[in-house]
Amino acid sequence: MNSTHAGPVRAVPRFRDTYRSTLRDRAGIEVSIPNIIVAVAVSIALIAGTILGVVWIVPWTQDQNAKSQLGTVQSAEQLYYAQNNKYGSLSDLTSKSASSNSTLVGGKDNMKVTGVTDGYCAWIKSDHGTSFWVTEASTEIKTSNPGTSAGGASCPSS
Repeated sequence: MNSTHAGPVRAVPRFRDTYRSTLRDRAGIEVSIPNIIVAVAVSIALIAGTILGVVWIVPWTQDQNAKSQLGTVQSAEQLYYAQNNKYGSLSDLTSKSASSNSTLVGGKDNMKVTGVTDGYCAWIKSDHGTSFWVTEASTEIKTSNPGTSAGGASCPSS
């Protein structure tokens, strides 16, 4: 069986010739100073936007994580109060006997909780460095130390 095919098809040289003629021809690709300036300006804007986004987003997420952990403390305190008729300290909320409060695990190094019979106050410092407080009197998370809770628990500080 003889093949009538003369050899491999050579399509690449035709494309190569097309690119060469386009690059050599004055009417081909136009590169001018305004085009270069626009390309550089767009690149700088994209890079600056990315950097500013990271600089703003990372601290914001660290603060939101700390607030979320305080929300977990609030839930754990409500559950602890329902079971014990008093509010608990951080060790009460994370002890083995408080198995229903076992969601309160992370961030204990930057967190303090004081609890008395009628109230509690919790403090946390985010990885960004912002301090937050919460008490039994409100679900609002505060950025300033309230001093004492409505129930008489003294609020910890850094």
